Amino acid sequence: MSETIRNPHFEGQRLRALRQQFGLSGEQLARRADVSTRHVWRLEQEPHHPHVAAVTVARLAQVLHTSVEYLLGLTDDPTWATSSPDTLQGDSPCGGSGC
Repeated sequence: MSETIRNPHFEGQRLRALRQQFGLSGEQLARRADVSTRHVWRLEQEPHHPHVAAVTVARLAQVLHTSVEYLLGLTDDPTWATSSPDTLQGDSPCGGSGC
């Protein structure tokens, strides 16, 4: 039984779609994920990023209620993406205050 290993790469279009789904600006997402606005913009502009820090991907996934696997293109199931990002209490630098 041979299993195919998928090559992970950051999916910028998925990041943009989730951000827009939750009604967040790039600046709001950046603040909540504790990354720069420019970094969010750059991630969204490129269709695939082979090298994004694991901590950055984890922070973005937390804020957007999705899995790291979804942002890396390893699954097509966004899992948590139906919840509001405002329900996170203390998981973001804004502490659920709506930044």
